Amino acid sequence: AGLTGYRDPFNRCCYPWGGEDQGLLDFFVLLGRLRGRCTLWADGDFLPLEYDDRGFFSFLRVKKGRAAYVAVNSGPAPRQAAPPAGFTPDTPPLVVAGYGEQTLAPMGAVVLQGWYPAP
Repeated sequence: AGLTGYRDPFNRCCYPWGGEDQGLLDFFVLLGRLRGRCTLWADGDFLPLEYDDRGFFSFLRVKKGRAAYVAVNSGPAPRQAAPPAGFTPDTPPLVVAGYGEQTLAPMGAVVLQGWYPAP
């Protein structure tokens, strides 16, 4: 967890037992738990919303009116990240990193669950 990769042969390093990037590992454990708790992550319709070449993308997963809005900003500047019209969140954000006032900080992400009219 947290290996850098690079080219062969550096992309085949041993797993860093005891030296994992714990924040990164915790994040992927959280994503696995989210997918297990809510079936729309596994088989909901995928609706891409927005993406650009500066590291921003957002999408919806929708199933029977239930929806998850995901926005990620891996770019160097803050970005607006507003769910589409019709999306109604009904829980606190499930994943938050640098999100507030519908703006994502650089290296920020947000996952919101709620309702969305069937596509």
